[in-house]
Amino acid sequence: MSTTIWTTFFAGAAALVATTVLAASCGGTGGTGTATQGSGGGPPTNECAREGSKCALGCVANLGCVQCLGDSDCHPGAPVCVLGSCEICGKNADCGTGKACFPRTHTCETKCAVNQDCAPDAPICDPATFACVGCLKAADCPPDHPVCEPQSAHCSECASNADCGAAAPACDLQEGKCEQCLIDSDCGSGFLCAGDRKCHPACSANTDCPDADKPLCDTTSRACVQCLAQADCGAAAPICRPDGKCVQCAASADCPMTAPVCNKDDHCVQCVTDATCPAALPACKGEVCVECDGPQYCPATAPKCDKGHCTTK
Repeated sequence: MSTTIWTTFFAGAAALVATTVLAASCGGTGGTGTATQGSGGGPPTNECAREGSKCALGCVANLGCVQCLGDSDCHPGAPVCVLGSCEICGKNADCGTGKACFPRTHTCETKCAVNQDCAPDAPICDPATFACVGCLKAADCPPDHPVCEPQSAHCSECASNADCGAAAPACDLQEGKCEQCLIDSDCGSGFLCAGDRKCHPACSANTDCPDADKPLCDTTSRACVQCLAQADCGAAAPICRPDGKCVQCAASADCPMTAPVCNKDDHCVQCVTDATCPAALPACKGEVCVECDGPQYCPATAPKCDKGHCTTK
């Protein structure tokens, strides 16, 4: 993509971009949604924490700390609350003409017609929704991921805690995996639930933190963290989040004009929806602005879309 296109676009759209996507973290956006507005794993609980930090919006069974409790907690770039996370879509009605909401990634993609239209990680075209999915029933799944989790339509280790063993008793619905913990109360006294979903001893000094990726002790939360201030972070991920993790961005204002949007994973990308793309490259596909993501983007002189480009062939 040329620098000229991005410079022209960004100058006219900076105000929109700066508010399009907020950083996703345990605390979410601090909105006022209710648990009935989005899709979740159970009723929210207000008094819970992870790595010693209170979950800002509370936690939900089988999800842990959540980013949202309802759609009103989300933002324009990812306006739908699904399984405690702000996503681009939760159903086909959230997408544009010719698009389906793919449930594993919660992104709007071109509708499939047959299985051959789908990628290996979601190889089945659901005839009811025209979305590519990992499974429609448990028989579609392998022995090591035997559960067809209905909300993600993906083969998972579990759909509830009952599917998990004693060594990893907590079912994380977002990842479809059995984990040691999702929140601190899943661990015993003197332990905290870390970002790797394992129980780790609480710290009182840096010497208690043997993990090179988390060498600093936050004496307030008693959790080993990556950073306590911006100076602890490197150039590739210069922002120290409140939970002690170095990230590329906390808001779109932290991003360069060539990748002006901070997505829910705290990475700078070109786009999360078509609205954040320039007119010359109007379609957002895989967080990259392209000329087309379906024939509806193409002019009559080049009516077919092939690998992101309008063509006559």
